[in-house]
Amino acid sequence: MLLTSELVANAVRHGVPLPDGTIGLLLCISDEAVRVAVADGGKQLEPDGLAFETESDGHFGMFLMDQGSDGWGFSLDGVKAVWFEVRRRDG
Repeated sequence: MLLTSELVANAVRHGVPLPDGTIGLLLCISDEAVRVAVADGGKQLEPDGLAFETESDGHFGMFLMDQGSDGWGFSLDGVKAVWFEVRRRDG
């Protein structure tokens, strides 16, 4: 939930809405993993390299994404989206 909240907050805070005034949220659950993607109407993504390595600047979102997920990335193929994946560790 925390990682999803961070992606949504980043889209609201730093992105622009999709043409219909919203942001997109996609949740995919399989036997192996949970994948979340958040899309907004922005046309570019300029990640700050330091934001992925330290929380010292007060911007924890991408630091948390890097440390708390099993993988993440972004796509610019028509719609800007940031995604993460967490492998299921059911017991």
